Amino acid sequence: MRIGVLGSGLMGGKLGAIFARAGHEIVFSYARREEKLTRLAWAAGAAARAGAPREATQGADALLLAVHWSRIDDVLKQAGDLSGKVIVTCCLPLNPGNTELVVGRASSGAEELAKKAPRARIVSAFHTVPSEVLFDVFERKLARPSLVYSGDEQSSKAIAAALIRDAGFDPVDAGPLKSARYSEPFGLLVGHLAYNGSGGPELAYRFERECRPISLIAARNSRSFSDIWFARKRSNSDASSGARITPLSDIFSRPIRSASWSTMRIWVRDTPKRSPRSAKDAGCDTPSGDSRPS
Repeated sequence: MRIGVLGSGLMGGKLGAIFARAGHEIVFSYARREEKLTRLAWAAGAAARAGAPREATQGADALLLAVHWSRIDDVLKQAGDLSGKVIVTCCLPLNPGNTELVVGRASSGAEELAKKAPRARIVSAFHTVPSEVLFDVFERKLARPSLVYSGDEQSSKAIAAALIRDAGFDPVDAGPLKSARYSEPFGLLVGHLAYNGSGGPELAYRFERECRPISLIAARNSRSFSDIWFARKRSNSDASSGARITPLSDIFSRPIRSASWSTMRIWVRDTPKRSPRSAKDAGCDTPSGDSRPS
């Protein structure tokens, strides 16, 4: 695909480079200095070049919108006619200090963008992970983290899902565009954990369903990881079984050597009303031990 990148900050620059390495044709645009666009294009390889926002838009199969919320109106004006264009936006509607959302509850940044570009096809994606984890995820290719996305039109969502996979993530369809009302605050939470936590900003997440669990993996760049789990019986045939959660005293953690990230995996299950059992006894395998836009 030909992808026009509107925004040359951390998210736009890194995702553009990743898409170029995945085999797409990239046009970087919208920067304070043209030299920055030239540098990004050179670093991304022969499949990338620099241009103005209007050049990035013309002939593009998809646009990546990666600017600060305060620059939305300006970049849309410079992009020109957006009729029919698929716009994958990773913009969080943040205040100038990047401390809180300026749109929420009754709407979302993605929905407000759709109002500003009513003839475009908007998909919200890539706004729930920091830029610092992008290259690690793309290069690792294994145990893909999740990435939620939402939109109202299926063909445009299919394009976004393909780009999410190309970047090394597992796409999770969150439904219509209004679902961004939930994912945008989640993106702010991930940013808070990434930039204010003690583990560094290389943070991703994963949702899983295994043996009917609800699982969440938070991944950080480290040498070891711990698995924290609860167990549920695999079979529902025991009619007498009730709901029970293994108490906190039975949660265990152990360091295991890992090549790149450390992970915390949370397994939530319903178990029979009897003494806590191990995950193996319960019929479920234990874990194998395995940015902000500019």
